[in-house]
Amino acid sequence: MGSLGGQAYNEQVKVTIVATDPGPVTIYYCVTPGAEIPEDANWLEAPDGIVYFDTEMTGVIHGKAVDIAYNWSNTMSRALILDRAPPILTIELEPRENDFEPVIMKVLTTDDTTVAGISGVVGITTPDGQLVQQDYVEYTVKQNGSYTFKTADYAGNETEEVITID
Repeated sequence: MGSLGGQAYNEQVKVTIVATDPGPVTIYYCVTPGAEIPEDANWLEAPDGIVYFDTEMTGVIHGKAVDIAYNWSNTMSRALILDRAPPILTIELEPRENDFEPVIMKVLTTDDTTVAGISGVVGITTPDGQLVQQDYVEYTVKQNGSYTFKTADYAGNETEEVITID
């Protein structure tokens, strides 16, 4: 495990905690909402140093080891987000005076799981394939037809919306 870093996932996560010592070691882990480890943290044994997470969560995993002489290792920590919820894509059409004017589509994407630097939306992919790395874009069309917008979050969850102009 590295220092706080972190990553977002959308499926089961296998965390491997490694400790090196000439003799046997026992590895422990706990999960906290932030980087601080409270004194009453619930440390659990990690058999073979492997822990699986498969329910949605946002937190920090802390790992440490003890050898047979009761020497404790330093605690290593890493942020983890397990996010299975896709981002939300909203498309609004700007009113126009007549059918011959271009249509302006206001596209907004949001993600319920947002932790700075780890999760949130990647951006919006417009019908012409351009990835706009923002959560809002205006897209103008001059012809009737179907237009597909896509969005994804950093965990890999995707949403696609098709809007038809006629």
